[in-house]
Amino acid sequence: MELGDGGHALRVGTTIDKAALSNERRARLHVDLARAHAQRRQIDEAVTALLEAEAITPEQLHNHRVVHQLVSDLLTMRDPASPDLPGLAERVGA
Repeated sequence: MELGDGGHALRVGTTIDKAALSNERRARLHVDLARAHAQRRQIDEAVTALLEAEAITPEQLHNHRVVHQLVSDLLTMRDPASPDLPGLAERVGA
């Protein structure tokens, strides 16, 4: 995801065996997928990925600077508003 190709990140992300990953890495994968979805302006999918990460490691998600920025960005681009986004924004402090 650091290279900026959201489509490629999404394709690769769907092939990863999440069960083989630690909780922290699984949560990070969901954050990376959320970033890729956001890059493609797929707001609902980005929020869903962040909620999945939050379910795995809420403390890691709530204290992550990248997540805070991502949620702030999602708030500015929500065209149809995701109903879960405001609550998520409140929990991460965005």
